[in-house]
Amino acid sequence: MALELNYYLKKAIENIFDKEVKKLFTLITDKYGEKYDFNIEDLLEFYETCQLKISYKESSKLVNKTHTITVPDDKNRCCARVWSHGFYEKTDKGEDFGTRCQRNKIDNTDYCKQHNKNLVHGRYDTKPDKIVKGFYMKVNDQGHF
Repeated sequence: MALELNYYLKKAIENIFDKEVKKLFTLITDKYGEKYDFNIEDLLEFYETCQLKISYKESSKLVNKTHTITVPDDKNRCCARVWSHGFYEKTDKGEDFGTRCQRNKIDNTDYCKQHNKNLVHGRYDTKPDKIVKGFYMKVNDQGHF
């Protein structure tokens, strides 16, 4: 039963692969065919001579490992604002842009090692400058989130 399933799965993958290659060849022909004097039949003929083989091997079962993130308490936490996928939220207190970095501060600073070197989005507890604010607004206006 497993061998039969593997055969049909392999055939399905080959069919999908062939369809995608043909789509790709159509795009290549549309863009470069006239300039370099070839058509889709030339590419398909070339493709059939390549004799590509799709093979697979069974892998051992993967073990799911849980990864726990421990966020330091507020007094030991980096004070940098991070992008956080363009997070933007209006609240009663104003507007929130991004989130606070989740790393530990390094000694005698307000920031982690990364943000001591490069503080792109500013502090989380201050208003961002116009440029940074503009990026957050642009991403949210385009409906990405």
